[in-house]
Formats: sequence, structure tokens, C-alpha cells
Amino acid sequence: MDADERRSGLMKIVATRLDGALADDARRAAGPGDPVRMWWLGQAGFLLRSGDLLCAVDPYLADEPRRLVPPAFDPAEPLGLAAVLCSHAHIDHLDPKALPTLARANPECVFVVPAAERETAVKLGLAEERLRPAQDGDRIGLAGGAAAVRVLPSAHEELETDASGAHRALGFVLELCALRVYHSGDCVPYEGLARRLSALRPDVALLPANGRDEERHRKGYLGNFTFAEAAELCLAAGIGWLVPHHFGMFAGNTVPRGELERDAAALPERLRCLVPEVGVRYELRRSPE
Repeated sequence: MDADERRSGLMKIVATRLDGALADDARRAAGPGDPVRMWWLGQAGFLLRSGDLLCAVDPYLADEPRRLVPPAFDPAEPLGLAAVLCSHAHIDHLDPKALPTLARANPECVFVVPAAERETAVKLGLAEERLRPAQDGDRIGLAGGAAAVRVLPSAHEELETDASGAHRALGFVLELCALRVYHSGDCVPYEGLARRLSALRPDVALLPANGRDEERHRKGYLGNFTFAEAAELCLAAGIGWLVPHHFGMFAGNTVPRGELERDAAALPERLRCLVPEVGVRYELRRSPE
């Protein structure tokens, strides 16, 4: 088992490679004083545990032939999930094959989805009483108020709304104990985003960094931040940690890990970067002031 520790500001991340299955590790209970735990699921998917609360963001778990890596766990395997947050309706974020199975395996789980995509979620078979339709500016309590999520828009590649003005793509700031984790979903820079994030004060940003270009547009892929744009956003908003993702899943829409690692090594001291791996547990810990 190997471990790696890095620091930025008042937070450090300790990484431990798992000996067993990711699902088994995620089920393991955490005490009230334990650090927030995080696991990358590949693409934009993450699991996060804070005490008794286990939640997932954008889990893509369908076993499809075009995947370059297998699902991180079987969605039929009960985890004790309290919440699943889905940023927008693309299948690698609002997974039409896996989410109904995940719902059956975790009967207490609620699903936070864009209000603009509520009907999409219902058509997948998710029960309306388990949906938490979200809009810009909402603060949604999770697990009886033990945690919460703040909601803001994402631009994929533009800020798109439905007829009522509800945004089709959202980002989330998870409030977990004393830490705040921002997950943008799929997003590119837009005016005012850094200012909004500065006010919400995330400790770490989970941002897609596979970029965008005309070749991908021709294939029908909407783009995301480049690594440089993701880093610039963190620096402008005062976020001390960057975790790039949305790579390594689809051959036509990725960025090499080595390139991300080289870019991460060149960042200024005030911004730290973790390029995540599947099969590793990350502990987000407050450093002594």
C-alpha cells in the first residue's frame, strides 16, 4: 500500500492505493472526526464520504463497449448512498443505464438533477419523490442536514436554459463538515464564475480538463476547460486545490495523463494539483493553522 501527501493552504490530501474493491472501501463507516474521503470513478464521477454521508457526483457506471476502462463498481451493489448529484443530461453524467439500478440498490438515496432535466430523470425510471430538482442559487440539504449542496450554472459550452429559464447544466459546491468541494460538471469559463466561486470559498475544485477543439466538435463532443483554464479559474477564485478529470474514458475525447501531470508540475506554489487514479482513496484533511 502506498501513500502520497501534498499541502496547499489549510488542506492536505493523503492518497492510499486500495488493496481491495473500491465499493468495499466506500462502504466502510467514518467517524465524526475522520477526514472527508474521496474516490474517483473515472470520467467526471466521484464518490465522497463525510461521516455517515456517502454521495456520488456524475457516476458513469454503464458497462459499454466504447469505454476504455471498466466501471469502478457494479451499480447493483448496495453502497448505502444518501445522494447522487447529476450535473446535466449527457449519458456519462446522467447515466440512463446505471442510475435506475443504482436507485434500486440504494433505496434511501435521493437524486439531485437540474430542474430543466426533471422529466428526463423521470423517463429513466427514477421516482419523482426521490428527485431533488435543482436551480441556480439553491442550497439543498442532504442526509437530514448533515451536509448540503449549493448550486450554480455551468456552461457546456454555453449557458443553456429551458423555456422557464432553468439552467440545463449545473455545478455543485458540496459542504462536507469543514470542507467545501466544487464539482463543475462539464464546463468552460464564463463571465462571473470565478466571482461566484470566490464567495462560496471551495477548498478543492474537481474540474474537467480535456479541452475542446474543432475536431471534437465535428464528432459531436461539446468541450470543457483546458488544464490552463481550470488552473486559471482556481487561481482567480482563491481555490487551493485542483483535481482535473474527464480523461481516459473515450478515445476521441480525452487528454493524456502525462500531459496533465506535466502541466500540474508547472503550477505556482499557491495552487496544488492532484491528477486522480481509480482504485485510490483520497483523504481531504484540514492542516493545522
